[in-house]
Amino acid sequence: MAYQHHIGFLGYGQLTQMLQEILPALRWTDTVIEVLNSTADTLQICVEQGRQKGCEVFVGGSANAAEFARQGQGHLVEIPIQDIDYLTALQSALEQGHHPAIVLYQHAKRPDIAVYERLLGSHISLLTYEDAQDMKEKIAQTACDSIVGASHALEVAQKLGKAGILLYPGKASIMQTLEKARDLARQLHQEQKSQAILRSIVNNSTFGVVVCDTKGEITLFNRAAQRLTNLSGQEVRGQYIDQLFPTLKTARFLSGDQEKQDGWHLIQDTMFRCIQTKIRLRGEGLGVLTTFYMDSRSRKYVPTAVYPERTARATFSDWAAHRPGLEHHTRQARAYARSALNLIVVGETGSGREWLAQCIHNATFEESRPYVRINFAAFSGQDAGQCLLGGQNDRDKGVLAFADQGTAVLEHLDQAPPQAISCLIDVMRYQRLLRPGTVDSTPVHIRFITLVTPEELERLPPVLRTLAGILVFALPPLRDQRQDVPALFLRFLRQHEEQGDKQEKLSQRMERLLLFYDWPGNLDELSAVCQRYLFAVGQETACTQATKYRLLVKAIGEESLLQALLRQYPALTDPTAEAEAFQAGIAVAKDILGYRNTILAEKLGMSRTTLWRKLSSATPPAP
Repeated sequence: MAYQHHIGFLGYGQLTQMLQEILPALRWTDTVIEVLNSTADTLQICVEQGRQKGCEVFVGGSANAAEFARQGQGHLVEIPIQDIDYLTALQSALEQGHHPAIVLYQHAKRPDIAVYERLLGSHISLLTYEDAQDMKEKIAQTACDSIVGASHALEVAQKLGKAGILLYPGKASIMQTLEKARDLARQLHQEQKSQAILRSIVNNSTFGVVVCDTKGEITLFNRAAQRLTNLSGQEVRGQYIDQLFPTLKTARFLSGDQEKQDGWHLIQDTMFRCIQTKIRLRGEGLGVLTTFYMDSRSRKYVPTAVYPERTARATFSDWAAHRPGLEHHTRQARAYARSALNLIVVGETGSGREWLAQCIHNATFEESRPYVRINFAAFSGQDAGQCLLGGQNDRDKGVLAFADQGTAVLEHLDQAPPQAISCLIDVMRYQRLLRPGTVDSTPVHIRFITLVTPEELERLPPVLRTLAGILVFALPPLRDQRQDVPALFLRFLRQHEEQGDKQEKLSQRMERLLLFYDWPGNLDELSAVCQRYLFAVGQETACTQATKYRLLVKAIGEESLLQALLRQYPALTDPTAEAEAFQAGIAVAKDILGYRNTILAEKLGMSRTTLWRKLSSATPPAP
């Protein structure tokens, strides 16, 4: 069955009637027109219904087009309204002896009323409205007896006993707009096919593909590269290629005159043939494409690891670049890294404790040393001694033996059974391992970094708290360092983006949104929001800034943002609060959430009349 494009027609009243008269003349076998009866108030629901039916492109009049763009819903072709259309409708009203007023949605493009007045020699009123209730009130209050506008405005005017003149240019213009929408739908579908083919080629290639930008930062790492190097895409994305693969000397290649270089390099203990090519677009350098092929005959022998140690990759350079608000704390952490004393890092769950532990580990040890994480929530009392210290057989090493000459990171220590606590205290005191059933101890040198929440710290036995916390570092929650959130969000984007879109930038409005929210889940929540956002963006063929903002709001959650708003502006739910404080909260709600008065009244549990009275009692502050 041939693919069919779906176009959503956002119409109302007479505009929809005009479309119905046009549809029989359309003999398009590759395109389906979905009729969605919509006003600016109901647009979001109608668009969602259209998307469920497969619509990627929409058609609408000025009010729906303005609200569509404001919400960042995707692709819409607006039915154009020209000056001649306004003048024709106004002239018709004046000839009938009426006093006309143009009714226009407040976010729609405004006509030049002064020019119209000069050409027609008569006063013309312009009424802008926020929602249906606001439109009804303004039409009712105006002294004008004739309304020029879209179908919804005319319907309201007629109910109020006023004349109405439809402001649409006619069937020919609607037909032309549908043709443009059809062409756009074809173009978007072709782009989707091309992207799907490219992704399939890159990810199913038998050779490794790595792309880095002009700074050497990795933006793409295909599945073959992950398989050949045993590194995940999330681990390497955002890292610098010369740090992971120093033998390639990509930075030197970028600064040189060569456009391509070919050679053999040792990567992850395997010899690869690597071909590097500079990526250019109309003379502009975009980065480097590296492809590599494994030479199986040159593979070095790598013994199988007895215990899956974890490598600490994070460094203070990465930390400082994305946590500028923690400059004082970073200086303190660097000072602690110069010591091998046991350290407790106190912070809320998800505040970045383990990230900081990796930075401290890598700054403490000049060369690669063991970095072992131990989760005591998974320990049982009867196996604690053997798991930590090892068995009677020399080959049965305990987990602490793998941390010798390095760092042991302890998590959920408050849940450790008494046997595990006893073993830890002995190792911390004497830096030795005495395996169960043996008499000879083995000396070790282990730095312990314990990660705890404030509540977990209180539950630790006093002796263990003293030995583990010779040094104590308090890591503040993300809500106290919100200035770091935009940089952290971009960092997570680079880590999680499958396509490696390193060029992602945040609009000022997106930054305001990220700074506004208080992130109760800290970095874990920020990472989850980033992944939800990327998934939503991946469903869009092309995203405008408004679309990205809408998707970010949905990724955080409207209800979560509303609750954050009520926490920061308690005056919104306090009947005795001053009008200025209430106004401030309303201004932020409109800026951050894009709510109109009707929705705000519903969310705050008050009538629209009460909301209007509160808004009218003081001059609203700028958002």
